[in-house]
Amino acid sequence: MSTHYLVDPFTASSHPIIDVTTPKNGTTDSTGGVLIRVPDGIAIHGSPPGSPVTNLAALLAAKEAGLLAHYAGFSTIKFDECLTAGKVDLSKSARVLLGAGLAHPCILSEGNLVTTVVSLPAAPSVCVVTWEVYSCEDNDPRTGRFSRVYAEQPSGLLTCEASFKAASSTPTLNGAVLNIPAAAQGTQLTLKFTNSLVTNPAATRLYLGSWAVIY
Repeated sequence: MSTHYLVDPFTASSHPIIDVTTPKNGTTDSTGGVLIRVPDGIAIHGSPPGSPVTNLAALLAAKEAGLLAHYAGFSTIKFDECLTAGKVDLSKSARVLLGAGLAHPCILSEGNLVTTVVSLPAAPSVCVVTWEVYSCEDNDPRTGRFSRVYAEQPSGLLTCEASFKAASSTPTLNGAVLNIPAAAQGTQLTLKFTNSLVTNPAATRLYLGSWAVIY
């Protein structure tokens, strides 16, 4: 079962963690905070070992290290928690909403998100791509408190294509070992996530919580 960390988005110098919860049915009230999900089986350790994880920077570093350790046999990870709008290539993306400050991108139905290019030190021949998908439900009653609920969604609602060189892409499944064809191997990584009616017939707005390429 995953763990949800609620981060204060307003304290810009540190973004402290304000709550940690084990979600019920994958949902957590995230009103007023930014939620970071740590998947089941990913160990979170502070630095130095034994120290608590108290803010966003420490949490992301620990999550990145935990993901790499989880996939034995791989030595390198490229990781993005998708909180920085500048890492989305808007010239190649469509129907994507970007929030201000700390905010995950939202991909509307029949939309797609393409990441900016990440330069790799060497061309991998095999890798694992992971990503996280969630939806948000806002409740703003005429009388009462506004609330926002984060709800984990199956990663397969978004399709993913990994590209390591120009004009070449390879479809992949979340958490599966991807053998990259020789003709498609390269050092210029981009990912394309698509929210289509084929995989998401309910036409739900989907948020990309993070992605990682482990190789």
